[in-house]
Amino acid sequence: MKVLLILCLSFVLINYKIYSQEDINYYKHFCEDLIKEKKGLAEYFSRQEIDKANRLEIGYTDVEYKLLISYDIEKEIKDNIAKNNLPYDIFVNNINDSITCVNFSLAVNNYLKSFYFLNGKLISPLTYFCSDWKESESKYFEFYVSDTLYFNKFCKTYLDNFVDSVLKTLEVSDFDRRSLSKEKILYYMCRDENEIEKVTGFKTKGLYVLSTDAIVTTYNCHFHEVAHLLMNYKLKSLPLFTLPFMQEGFAVAMGGRGGLSSNVLMNIGSFIIKSDFIDYNSILTKSDFQSEDPSITYPACGWYNKVLMSKYGINEYLKFYKQLSGNSEFVSGLDTNKIKSSISFQALTPFRKDYTPAEGIYFNINEKTGSNIYKGRAGEIYETKNFYRFKIKNPILISENSLIENYVSKKYEEVFPGRKYNGETYLLTVSPKEVKLYNLYSNDLIVSYDEGFSLERKKLVNNSLYEFYIKKNIFKEGLLTMKIEE
Repeated sequence: MKVLLILCLSFVLINYKIYSQEDINYYKHFCEDLIKEKKGLAEYFSRQEIDKANRLEIGYTDVEYKLLISYDIEKEIKDNIAKNNLPYDIFVNNINDSITCVNFSLAVNNYLKSFYFLNGKLISPLTYFCSDWKESESKYFEFYVSDTLYFNKFCKTYLDNFVDSVLKTLEVSDFDRRSLSKEKILYYMCRDENEIEKVTGFKTKGLYVLSTDAIVTTYNCHFHEVAHLLMNYKLKSLPLFTLPFMQEGFAVAMGGRGGLSSNVLMNIGSFIIKSDFIDYNSILTKSDFQSEDPSITYPACGWYNKVLMSKYGINEYLKFYKQLSGNSEFVSGLDTNKIKSSISFQALTPFRKDYTPAEGIYFNINEKTGSNIYKGRAGEIYETKNFYRFKIKNPILISENSLIENYVSKKYEEVFPGRKYNGETYLLTVSPKEVKLYNLYSNDLIVSYDEGFSLERKKLVNNSLYEFYIKKNIFKEGLLTMKIEE
């Protein structure tokens, strides 16, 4: 009996060893084929992941395997291995019965790339890392949220409304609108930049993952990255790279950037251009764009792109966009003259003076002041026909009567560290040179006045009170139905 047991155990161990070696060989072949860029790599891919990557029918003319965008071994690493016959290591880690992690490393470059397989088929890191995140849906989105404390139901509405607005601007067909509603934009909300780095390999506040048409972000309403996706959805088939002036300019014009609304950035861009601080000639090429401070280039190119769309119409604008797209070498090689031959910037010169983006904060409005709707230690608020007139000395919080629960605003925590957030909707701050209105549900600065970005120095203080106007439609619910706190 003892001998039989030993024989049985030996048989199991021998077979396990054989199976493990076959397993390792399979993943070695994958890495070898990846390095040599052999045909038929899709045989290694999960069918479900391929379908997910293709669900929106967005494709790139110079990319054979969409699922490998930003997931592949970098070309320079492949070339270095081939040219110098560099040795590399492959370590196979069976995480559980169905998930395997394959670590490819190159000691010379201190390089590491991890690949995840489900039942022997390649999957996206997002599928692996985010499988247990909280899921929910909206009209256009499928959400995966790491920490639900920093997400709320209003974000879904804001994002859906934004998509509807951009689809209208891009003149997307009703058929494609319905298709987007059915197939969904994947939206992964991470706790912080460290978590984004874990699931994507990039330490950033947010990005558009081209391989699966997913937004991965720390922002609960990352309109900028969604705008990038919607442009690609409109074009459907396009090169992988676009001139940053156009690509980032469109996303800023539509969706702002990094917690700053498009409205705020258009006002900054207008100031930058009209004060002759910078003009398009110095930020057109990729190298020029990247050499300037993003706090300057993004608002400026956003303003120019807004003007281009307004001046020429969306169809002509899309022609410009496509003409300035191509492979990496094409985009990097575009010089100022080539770019200007694609876009008639000269026609914008007189238009530049006439085009004025929507203001956020107003002064000296010629409308009869109506009833007083708030009076307290912070000051007073009055109503006119189209505006609310503020005469305040301290920041105020504005909220619905029924406060949102089980949600914490990151912007509130940033402005009031250590102070308890009670579900307030808006935060209005004032200082001698600035007025800022934040939506605490989206954590965006939605309108502002900054003396440093104004061609006309406005008088903010009157009898120790900050006096200004904000359009009524900025407050979706209307101040008459909301609670104002000091």
